[in-house]
This record gives sequence, structure tokens and C-alpha cells, in this order.
Amino acid sequence: MTKNLLLAAALLLSALPAIAQTDAERLHGAIFAQDSQGNLDSAITTYRQLAYSGLTQRDVAAEAQYRLAQALLAKGDVTAATREFERLERDFADYQKLVARLSAPRPAPGLGTAGPFAATPLDAVKVLLLEAQASRFDAGVPISLRGKITQMVWANPRSFMLVDAGNQKYAIQLTSPNTMVQQGLSRNTFTVDQEILVQALRPNQGRLASQDTEVVQANLINSPDGKLLFDWSKVPESIRAPIEPKK
Repeated sequence: MTKNLLLAAALLLSALPAIAQTDAERLHGAIFAQDSQGNLDSAITTYRQLAYSGLTQRDVAAEAQYRLAQALLAKGDVTAATREFERLERDFADYQKLVARLSAPRPAPGLGTAGPFAATPLDAVKVLLLEAQASRFDAGVPISLRGKITQMVWANPRSFMLVDAGNQKYAIQLTSPNTMVQQGLSRNTFTVDQEILVQALRPNQGRLASQDTEVVQANLINSPDGKLLFDWSKVPESIRAPIEPKK
């Protein structure tokens, strides 16, 4: 009889659903899948589920939304990443606080409550560049700067360079590699530690910055001896427009 009761109890327990993971545990599981296992697709699925569920606690949903945009960016899907980043800005009122936290130290993967965003300063720059791609620069405030190139990235839809101007760092948008080549530029035109003079524009809607880095659109780039290296006026108007205009 006792054996029958134990068997019945075991069968009953096996039929019960496993204890559900918390939202934070699912988030950290997705982070582990992405960072430790390189499984972007699995992570993206979980991030999207958490971000779009109206039942997810808000801080977890916000981080999932941010990580969704970042994971799509890592896959090279800039259009989808831009759309998700715009949703982060639109649907989470504390967006500016979130971006300001992007440079927080990366916590070790594990279960528990969701902490600050795990991101490097370059991650923060990439997020800013995503927003810049959906911004206009045809009537922004002009600025001038002089600094040294710390990184040059040739990439579609827009190349960019990181410039250290002393007390301020800049992520300077350029244009597509093909359009740059048409201007006579090559991968040797801009090099690390090269000093340049830049005339640039802030976005029409105002300053776009996080931590000590600001995103601007290059207008003219010259060498210290006056040689013209880049001219935004030679970029076709169709390429200047945002990739996906904000609704």
C-alpha cells in the first residue's frame, strides 16, 4: 500500500509543471546564451518575449529591450536594431537614465535580480549611433573640434570614427564606404592617432551624448596643414536622410 502511495505521489509530482523562472532569471539566462554560448538567436527570442510582454517587471523589460537592440546590432541587422532602439526611447520614459548607465561594469553571468546594463563604453556609442541614424543633421548646431582619431570603422550604412578632443570625446558619423570611396578616400585616409580638424553638426533635435562621448555628423574634415579629407556637401541627399524616419 505504501509503495502504491509513493508511486502515485511520484506520478503526481512529475505531472506538475516545473517552477517557473522569474523574469530576471530568464533575462540572465538569455545573457548567458549570448555572451557565453554565442547563441544570438535564442537570446533574441527571450529578449523579445520579455520586452514585449505586458507582464514583465519594468526594469527587466527595459533591459531586455536594450539588449534586444544590441543583439540585433551584433547580428548586423541595423534596420531592426534601429527600430527596437526607437521603441526603447518611445516606450520607456527613463530612457535617458538607461543610456547613462550603459558604461556600467559588466556583472558576472548568473541568476538573481537584474542589475545595471552590462555594456562597455563602445556599446554605449553604438546605441547612440543607432539613434543618430534615425536623426536629421540638416539644421543642427554647428561645432568645431580638433583631436586625434582613436578608432576608425568602415561600415554600412554609415562609417564613423572616434575622436579624442581632450576633455570631450566624439563619435563622428561619416557616410557609407562606397560614398567615401567616391570622394577619393581610402582606408589609409584616416588612421589611429592622426590629428584632424572637424567642422560638424549636432542633430536637429539637440545634443546626443552619453558619458563623455557625443555623436555628431561630420561636415568638413581637414588635416592640420589644411588638406581637405572629407566633405559632407558631396554626399548625395538621398544618403543623408535617416534610414528609417521616426513616425
